[in-house]
Amino acid sequence: MLSDGTITLTPFRIEDAPTLMEIDRDPDAARWFDFPAMTLDEAQHRRHAEGVIRTWWIETRDRVRFPFAIRVDDQAIGTVELRTIDDTTAAMSYALIANERGRGYATRAVRLLASTAFARFGFERVEIHTHPDNVASQQVASRAGFVREGTTTDEVLYSLTR
Repeated sequence: MLSDGTITLTPFRIEDAPTLMEIDRDPDAARWFDFPAMTLDEAQHRRHAEGVIRTWWIETRDRVRFPFAIRVDDQAIGTVELRTIDDTTAAMSYALIANERGRGYATRAVRLLASTAFARFGFERVEIHTHPDNVASQQVASRAGFVREGTTTDEVLYSLTR
């Protein structure tokens, strides 16, 4: 468990599946990732979200991915994760449910996980790759102290080094 006094980052629990489902169904979030949540019925979507959580537990054990639920008052409101690129570099991604955006929670989660990436996981560099049109995600990266390194037609790269 990681906390800054306002938000807490914890491993995902099976009962957090509805938070993932809510993010999946949100058109503003779904446009930035490739998951056709609208094609699944409720039961299929729930099974899928629970399967993702179980997969994340294995990937955490294997140090491939470090996903965390972002919690406020013990309620999961989003996700922030590191994915190992190589021994020294990780990529970070994040998403919040719609009604929790704009309150600084994503920025807090990114800062907290970045400091943990350096201190606990031993990474030297953390990257955030955003779509060029994803201004909200770019603002989170900037506010969290990441430096914009460059832009291509496909992505904007931000980084933070130890």
